[in-house]
Formats: sequence, C-alpha cells, structure tokens
Amino acid sequence: MSRPPRSRNKLDAPVDDDRLLIPLAEVAKRTGWSERSLLDDCRAGVIDHVCRKGSYSFTRPQLDALIARYTVAGSPERETAAEREARELDEVIRYNRSPRRGTGIVRAGHR
Repeated sequence: MSRPPRSRNKLDAPVDDDRLLIPLAEVAKRTGWSERSLLDDCRAGVIDHVCRKGSYSFTRPQLDALIARYTVAGSPERETAAEREARELDEVIRYNRSPRRGTGIVRAGHR
C-alpha cells in the first residue's frame, strides 16, 4: 500500500476536525435552533462556545456536547407518575416522623 504524498503546504495538510470552528449561523442551520436564542445563550454563558472578535462559533466537541445536552437522547430519564408519587409519599412520611421544633408560636412572656 502506498502512502499519500506529503504536502508541503499547511493548508493542504489533513486538518483535525476538533480544531475547526463552526460559525453560529451554521450551528443554527444544522440544529434547527434559532440563531438568536443560541446567541443569547452564548452571551449569558449558558453554552460553551468560542468568541473571537465578536464572532461566536463552536468547536466540534462543543457542538457535540450542546446537542447531547439539549436533545431527548442527552437528557436524563424522567421519573414516572408512580415513581413521583412514591417519592413524595416517602418525603411526607419522613417529614411527619421528624420532631417539630420552632413552630413559630410564641406565648406571651416567652421570647
């Protein structure tokens, strides 16, 4: 098997995709999210991004993390109604069994 010819020009060399920057408009097109909401989240520091000279963009790992975080596949599993009821019942039982202190009732002469 022969090797591909070595390039002397840095622009022709294979590029590591992790170092490429994907502009905000392209991310909006790829994900279907509005460019404005992405921009607002970037400015608020909610989304990990790269800002150079007032231009917002993303690296491939940042885009992958963004998609994983805000899609159904990346979100944690939700508890069912039966699980939620059981959890709430346990909390109520624990609360009712705990000693009540500081009820807020102040009798006259006792402060």
